[in-house]
Amino acid sequence: MSMSNFNPALTTSWTKLKDLAEKAPRINDVISEGRQFNQRPIILEGLSLDLSRHGVDESIFNSLLELTEASPFSELRDGLFSGATINITENRAVGHTKLRTHSAENESALNALKDLSERIRNGTMRGHTNKVFTDIVNIGIGGSDLGPKMVCAALREYWHDAIQVHFIANVDGAEIRHLLSSINSETTLFIVSSKTFTTQETMLNADTAANWLSKHLQLSDPQSTNHMIGVTANREQALAYGLSTNNILTFSEDIGGRYSLWSGIGLSIAICVGFNNFNGLINGAACMDQHFQSAPLAKNMPVIMALLGLWYGNFLDVQSHAIVPYCERLSLLPSFLQQLDMESNGKRSNRAGEPINYSTGPIIWGQTGTNGQHAFFQLLHQGQHLVPVDFIAIRK
Repeated sequence: MSMSNFNPALTTSWTKLKDLAEKAPRINDVISEGRQFNQRPIILEGLSLDLSRHGVDESIFNSLLELTEASPFSELRDGLFSGATINITENRAVGHTKLRTHSAENESALNALKDLSERIRNGTMRGHTNKVFTDIVNIGIGGSDLGPKMVCAALREYWHDAIQVHFIANVDGAEIRHLLSSINSETTLFIVSSKTFTTQETMLNADTAANWLSKHLQLSDPQSTNHMIGVTANREQALAYGLSTNNILTFSEDIGGRYSLWSGIGLSIAICVGFNNFNGLINGAACMDQHFQSAPLAKNMPVIMALLGLWYGNFLDVQSHAIVPYCERLSLLPSFLQQLDMESNGKRSNRAGEPINYSTGPIIWGQTGTNGQHAFFQLLHQGQHLVPVDFIAIRK
């Protein structure tokens, strides 16, 4: 069986896990009888992964690890970090991890982002009437919107005192019209974030912004002014749209949108919280990259979380996964993870294009915990195996 058409359901480990599922610990029993599995959390730089409330035991956990060893996981993980062409659908590498490295290419891109964000923050870069920018509007959709918006909300305590960052994604014109009615054209800068610079929803909103600037500032070509910046993998298309060559940040085509917040797509983050904090975000991701690469599978946070998802979805027939952050600043995290996980894993065919006969991922949903207590928690408590929940807290 080749790497591209590997079928985990045909392995002996899968058969063993099916047998173990018949007598798997019920979550209620685990809690009430004190039969917690692995009561020592795995800790990495302030993140803590607690496995003690999961319906697994040593036999299940070891069988999941055996399944991983039998899979092409190791080769694909190596390819992720080496730049191998593991995205066989588009015949390209999967390059988002290089955004967290100190390669010459990445350092150059980061320096450009740093320079642009700091000139906006300190007022060196100004608008058509020589006024400093007070409102930044990020126009994007999908990963070009949700990732930066989630991070800015999460890091609210670091916001710039004199700059407000807004996000527009919905193609419904009511959203952008409402925002434009409340901001000043002389002090507003638009960031058009689109990998291809042809995304229909994004470009429609960009045109609305350009027309608004043209009307209010009496500009014939607002795209060429400091009021509009492009972030894209298609520099030529951004230039064709009329943007100034100095106001375009680029990133590689092998950066998927839902993984792009560490690239130039994070310009709105750097403006909002400052480049040093943005760089700290990159360093934190690099720390997890290193852990994912080097930690033993039995102590590897991403691996274990993936295996638990596989266990619940395929052997306990759990079809949804609730993300419940107990921090209001993380209110967008469930939506961000919904896109990240479901767009990545929600597949009907394997890498060879063949139909699959197992679950690739659950429905991701959730909201902040306090609000959830008045909505769906009763369902969670009733189900025993119904819904695994990630209760997310921040350790300072």
